[in-house]
Amino acid sequence: MNGEFEFLGWLERACRVQKNSRLLAGPGDDCAVLKTSPGKILLATTDELAQGTHFREVLPAPQLLAAKLLRVNLSDLAAMGSVKPLAVVCGAGLPPKTPARWLKNFTLALLDECVKFSTVLAGGNLARSKTLHVYLTAFGEADPKNLVSRNGAEPGDVIFSLGPLGLAAAALELGKKAGRLSRFFWKPEPQLKAGDLTGRLKLASALMDNSDGLYKSVMTLAKSSGCGAKLELSQDCLHPLLAEHCRKSKKDWRKYVLYGGEDYGLVAAVPPQKIKKFVLTFPAAARVGEMIKGKKVIVDGGAKGESYEHF
Repeated sequence: MNGEFEFLGWLERACRVQKNSRLLAGPGDDCAVLKTSPGKILLATTDELAQGTHFREVLPAPQLLAAKLLRVNLSDLAAMGSVKPLAVVCGAGLPPKTPARWLKNFTLALLDECVKFSTVLAGGNLARSKTLHVYLTAFGEADPKNLVSRNGAEPGDVIFSLGPLGLAAAALELGKKAGRLSRFFWKPEPQLKAGDLTGRLKLASALMDNSDGLYKSVMTLAKSSGCGAKLELSQDCLHPLLAEHCRKSKKDWRKYVLYGGEDYGLVAAVPPQKIKKFVLTFPAAARVGEMIKGKKVIVDGGAKGESYEHF
């Protein structure tokens, strides 16, 4: 590949295979043009993965990086309730000697991931950078009646977690020795189906995704809703793989669950009258606490630690 224009020509050809009636104009024009449905609203979110902050490798496996980049953005859409992914645009800051094969493999992997989650790559941007970073903006479509914000929780609502907790942090800690844990770091499963059901069935008063660790996510949810929270962890929060890791390392599993980031599950505040229906709908959900009066977030039993920080 000889420079940016050659790659962009290849990219335009590669994206032509996408079949999506919503995409009226995609890579190869100045803007993506998307058709939305009457009575729907458009949602947008953006997220970035940067060397030194989100991954350690100078040039990680392109398939893994593409998978994580799409999934962390779709997690934001899932956190809004019943949202259908519509399209994504992707950009990258690339070190000067980035191999052309790496960039093409990253693009092809991103296209494959888009197919898995019924969305489409609609464009993007390239720039030179000292270190590698990739970023993506995801667009979703929703009926406004089926959205769930962060700010609706009230004292007495029960806090539930959907998705595994602490496994991504354990994988990051182990690095190349992560084994079966590595997929939880590189390929988190966006909770789109859970968000859809929560929104359509009106199961939660407040909802957000868990990217910074359970403690910080609950703190954000509580602050947004103007109340406090009490976290109470049980064995329901403990994934067998995390239990195995903590037995071997002789570490407290609660610290991974509370303060490990990059899980990308959902945290929901559920009113008492809806708890039974919520549990029937999501039997794997873990009850992790309760919203309380005041402003503090209390952790029952201690387990102090520091939350994950992206910046």
